[in-house]
Amino acid sequence: MFIYALNFLFGILLFSLKNTLQITNDEWVAFFVLFLVILAGFKRYKAISLGLIFFLLGFAWMGIISTQVLNTQITEKYLNKPILVTGKIVKLPEKTKHNTKFFFQAKSPFSGQLKLAWYSHKKVFVPELQVGDTWRLLLKIKHNNSYQNLSGFDYEKWLFYKRIDATGYVKNSSFNQLIEPNQSISSIDKIRQTIRQTLSPILNQQKFGGVLNALIIGDRSLISNQHWELFKATNTTHLSVISGLHIGLISGFAFLLVQFFWRRSTRLSLILPAQITGAYFGLFVAFLYALIAGFSIPTGRAFIMASVVFLSIILKRHHNIWQLYSLALLLVLLNNPLSVLSVGFWLSFYVVAVIIYGTKQHQKNLGFIASSTSNY
Repeated sequence: MFIYALNFLFGILLFSLKNTLQITNDEWVAFFVLFLVILAGFKRYKAISLGLIFFLLGFAWMGIISTQVLNTQITEKYLNKPILVTGKIVKLPEKTKHNTKFFFQAKSPFSGQLKLAWYSHKKVFVPELQVGDTWRLLLKIKHNNSYQNLSGFDYEKWLFYKRIDATGYVKNSSFNQLIEPNQSISSIDKIRQTIRQTLSPILNQQKFGGVLNALIIGDRSLISNQHWELFKATNTTHLSVISGLHIGLISGFAFLLVQFFWRRSTRLSLILPAQITGAYFGLFVAFLYALIAGFSIPTGRAFIMASVVFLSIILKRHHNIWQLYSLALLLVLLNNPLSVLSVGFWLSFYVVAVIIYGTKQHQKNLGFIASSTSNY
């Protein structure tokens, strides 16, 4: 399983290193020819053939998804000029002193996801934007682009990874109009915004209120510049918002806590083993925490990794730890192959692999010491 997962990853990586992220007709022809050749020799070279099949599937899967993302990008006729766009605000808007940044799902005259900024001036104030509201806005948008500094942050790649079709800003105009407020009270983003509005008066009085807000609902917009500089100086920026580490800790704590109390009741333990009960609660807490965080790409990845472990316990599948690791890797890549463009993806799986390897080595050393001691 581990080798197959790696081959699937290598196929995705090979495609991501191409000059263009669209799969061509020639590549499709080569894919099917190679696939038929592999099938012809499958019986004789089964292990090698399976590895190559996973490699080709990874290459094709990345090609399908990246081509799909590129084909949704907005045509030239809408770019670099004022245009009236109707759409819905998605995700929590981030309000600062001088502007409000938000994601806008355009519906007319084109369809696509936009990353926008609405700037405030002395005589112009940005209205209170609510997630789920439908607006008609006068926008000026442009292609996704970035500086080409090799050592700098690749903003264009980040936009592609987030599946954002264009960026721009709202022009101050009388045409800007709220068409339909969000009436739904059950949408997760509406719940998150309600939580933020409820906690804001309390958190604003706290020194690290913005950090607490980020850890509760995954919203970093309230973190002060002073705290951002502190996180950057200490290389702990990834800990300033809900991440895989937080989901793993919270769900793991729920798993152990429920087990501890469940074992105190003989009757309950006979109905359902404490370990399985703890796994159910751990899975539920991981899902709930990821949901409150808006099920962003990093939290979704962490939820998949936690789910693999908890479901193996619930289903009583005694898999090797590397098999669980490989399954989580495959599921994450199937869910979103563009994850390979994110540093967080590599950090997540690299750190987990190091922990697994270190734990295995520690167990071997303990076993060696125990066997050596028994000889005396």
